[in-house]
Amino acid sequence: MRENKNANIVSYLESYLVDEAVLLVLEYMDGGSLADVVTVRRMAVGHIATVCRECLQGLAFLHANQVIHRDIKSDNILLGRDGSVKLARTALLEATESLLMCIFQELEGQRLEAQQLLAQGANFLDEVEKKQEERLLEMKQEVATMQAE
Repeated sequence: MRENKNANIVSYLESYLVDEAVLLVLEYMDGGSLADVVTVRRMAVGHIATVCRECLQGLAFLHANQVIHRDIKSDNILLGRDGSVKLARTALLEATESLLMCIFQELEGQRLEAQQLLAQGANFLDEVEKKQEERLLEMKQEVATMQAE
């Protein structure tokens, strides 16, 4: 999803796992949410039409990329002071995908490390067994030598 950039979708930049909280770094929208605007003033019809058009362009982009937003509401429509209108919340999907990939890669690394340790352990046990067999053979030879004398 990160490679699917669109002017009407808030960009996901990065995520961090701090203690047990997931922190998202998203594109900054300096105008706040549409909910913030409509609670303090009435919007002109032309502004409403512009917001609708920009949201629909964002949705068209998401749908063309097989993504369903599922949470269209004024809180998830972010505005820029430059007149930009962007949909939020899809960033959570991106962050989740990114975080899951990190976890998967870490687990895969741990799995490979465990396999290497198991292989080393098996090799070590083989060497110990081999040395024990060699020592047993030496002891048998010493006993046989002692009996022959």
